[in-house]
Amino acid sequence: MSDPLTLQKLLATKALSQPDAGRFFECLQAELGGAGIQPEAFRTPEAAVDLFTTWQVDPIQRPFWTICAALHAFDKTPVVPGSARAAARHAAVALYVLAACRLVNRAARARDGYAIRVELNEPIICAVIATALFGGELHLKPVEGDVPRADHVYLVKPSVGGEHEEAEFERALFLAFFQNDARAPEIGLDGGQWRPGQREDLYARLRARLGNIRHARKSCLALVIDGQAGHEPAVKFAATHSVPVFLRDDAVGHDLLGMPEMDLRAEIVQFWSDLMAMDRSAAAPERPQASEKGGETMSKGGTTVNFYGPAREVTLAADHSLAQRGDHASAVIASQVGTDATSLAQALKELLASINEQKSSATRDELIGHTETAVAEAGKAGPDRGRIQKALDAVKALVEKGAGILEGGQKIFDLLDRAYKAL
Repeated sequence: MSDPLTLQKLLATKALSQPDAGRFFECLQAELGGAGIQPEAFRTPEAAVDLFTTWQVDPIQRPFWTICAALHAFDKTPVVPGSARAAARHAAVALYVLAACRLVNRAARARDGYAIRVELNEPIICAVIATALFGGELHLKPVEGDVPRADHVYLVKPSVGGEHEEAEFERALFLAFFQNDARAPEIGLDGGQWRPGQREDLYARLRARLGNIRHARKSCLALVIDGQAGHEPAVKFAATHSVPVFLRDDAVGHDLLGMPEMDLRAEIVQFWSDLMAMDRSAAAPERPQASEKGGETMSKGGTTVNFYGPAREVTLAADHSLAQRGDHASAVIASQVGTDATSLAQALKELLASINEQKSSATRDELIGHTETAVAEAGKAGPDRGRIQKALDAVKALVEKGAGILEGGQKIFDLLDRAYKAL
């Protein structure tokens, strides 16, 4: 059997090899060297990926701590473009997944098949186990709360018991995979047997979706059964369609992970907290600073642009108030020439959050990079309006092409419009 982690290792290697990830890789190498690892083990991205896939060390959490330490060191870098932050995030997540996968008892696949019983049916833990046993790329997305969401790991909630247990499981399956389908409310409210043609349509669509996830997206895939209902049809579905299905069993009699499931969940939560803290530090605006002439470059009411010449200082203000500075002349222009700092910062913050909600992809990372560049520039005491507009133009161009952003596209356009108007 080929190595199930092949795709995840390729993903991590590619992420670490990106030019924009160079600074993060340097920080990671420094942390590994400080831990006493021989330089040959992390001299190249490929070597570092192999290390994190196989690193057996006491305490077992050390690979997790090493990645977090590298993130902290990277975050202290004085000037980092948004594209480098996006690349660091992408590489750190890919490596962390590998470090988590090394804890999985790989013999469990031969023993348990596609129906895996776990003590804690937490989707993120099931995603790690599914990646380690069955392969695919595991991408994480931010959501409300402290636990990231794994792409293509579906929480299935069958109705409790009943004589139509299989049909109820299949209805829950449809709602998990096709929750935005126009027929979802009707199917969710229906009970008992399927109507003529409904079941056949469901399985035709499921086969197409499963094939797309596995072969086009090359993604990790798993079902997590919520509760005790539907276990029998879930096991049957797992065997028939070769899909990993996770069932909660408090009396599970074997150790699937090298550490308690709750402990691994806590480690992932801490890592994700560090990652989000890095994003917040990049988006946090700097406090306004006074210019050499004593005037603030950004005020509550808007932006003040200072032009210095041999004989005259002209101040262009966006707050509709006249200003006088010693013997220098001052002029006031309309507010649209300046930048509404508060509105712009809020629009960019919401834009970044909306892009973060999109499905994981290289394009999503590129969109995040451009947006973070705008966020960081807008947060400076003297923002470069042209640089912000250039970053927004890049985001707009990518979204207009489609760029894989199929969910919430209109919301992104609306937020872009708000940012342009504030600019």
